[in-house]
Amino acid sequence: MNNRGYTLVEGLLALAIAITSCTLLYSMSRGIVQLSQNLNPIRTRALTQMRRYYALGKHHDWQSNRWKFEYNNQHFEVVYHERRVLITPGWQVVMDQIDDFSFFGQDACLWVDWRDGTQRVQAVVGCE
Repeated sequence: MNNRGYTLVEGLLALAIAITSCTLLYSMSRGIVQLSQNLNPIRTRALTQMRRYYALGKHHDWQSNRWKFEYNNQHFEVVYHERRVLITPGWQVVMDQIDDFSFFGQDACLWVDWRDGTQRVQAVVGCE
């Protein structure tokens, strides 16, 4: 019998180690990219929540620092007040420590623009 080759178990073990290493490297690189872009998970969740309200809501009306809509037969309002973004009724704080915040319309879409510290973000909330 020739003892120069690898057994099936050794080959599978090497393959498992390689796949695990690739998975870990990919996860770490995604984390590094997110850190380099200074993404704030709380801001991302707030934007996702506003996008959900836009998609499921109706009768959208916005001004520079106020967005009104109807969702589930209830009237809601997203407002910028004292460095916080709030959703009424209930005055739920969606974002805080915001230096500047506004809504604007462009190309039949509702956009949001905010600045906290040195980071400025413009993102689409939803389109008709």
